Amino acid sequence: MFVELQLSNYTLMNARFTLLLLAILSTTAVFSQQNQRNVVARRTPSLSFGLQVAQPRNEFSDSFEGYPVGIATQFMSNLRRSPFELGFGFSWMNQGEKNQDIYIFQGVDAVGDDVFEKGSISVRNNIYTYTGSARFKPFAGAVQPYGELIAGIQNFSTRNIISSQDNSASDIKERAHRDFALTYGWAAGLKVRLTQNLQIEGRFSNMLGGNVDFVDQNSIQINDVGDLEFSRVSSKTDMWLFQAGISLEF
Repeated sequence: MFVELQLSNYTLMNARFTLLLLAILSTTAVFSQQNQRNVVARRTPSLSFGLQVAQPRNEFSDSFEGYPVGIATQFMSNLRRSPFELGFGFSWMNQGEKNQDIYIFQGVDAVGDDVFEKGSISVRNNIYTYTGSARFKPFAGAVQPYGELIAGIQNFSTRNIISSQDNSASDIKERAHRDFALTYGWAAGLKVRLTQNLQIEGRFSNMLGGNVDFVDQNSIQINDVGDLEFSRVSSKTDMWLFQAGISLEF
C-alpha cells in the first residue's frame, strides 16, 4: 500500500513536471514565432556600402583593359509595408592612374633664369555613377533576396594632380577630360541579417551604357615639366558589376 502510494505520487510529480515543461516549451515557441513575425514584417529604409568591381563587356571590353574597382552605396526607402522600394545609388571606380616625377616651374630668379622645383604628377581616370532604382524585395526576415531596375548617368573623368615634393605649395588639380553617358539595367542581390539593424549583402548588376569618350590609359604621355598628352577612345560602356558589403536598416 505504501509502495503504491509512493509510485502514485512519483507518477503525479512526473506528470506535473512534464506538463510544466510542455507549457514552457509551448510558450517559448509562441514567443519565438511572434518575434519571427515581427522581424519578417519589419520594413524600414536601408543604406548599403560595399566594394565594387566592374567587368567590361562587349565593345567596352575591347576598348578598355582591366577591371575598374571602387566603392558603391545605395539608399532605399520602402513604400509603406509593401515589398516595393525606391531609392538612389552612387559609385566611384578607379579606371587607372599614372604617376611620374616632374619639375614644377616656380618663376625666374634675380638674374632672369627659370627656377624649377622637383615634384610629381598623378593622372587619374575615374568613373562616377549616379542612379535611381526601383526594387522588389518579397521578404524582410533573416534572408532577403531582391531584384531591381536601375537607370542613371555615368561620368568618365580624368584629372591630373601636381604636387611639390617638399609640400611648399598646394596641390594643383586640373580636369583634363570629362564625358557623360546614360546607363540602365537590372540588379539582383541577397541580404543576410546579422543583427536587428545590420546585414551582409552581395549584389550583381548587369548594366548597359551609352557611347562615351574616355582617356586611353596606355596613351598618356607626360614630359619633364608636367605637360600632358593622351588620346581618347569612343565606346559603349556595358559592364557587369559585382558588389559585396554591408547594409544598415534604420
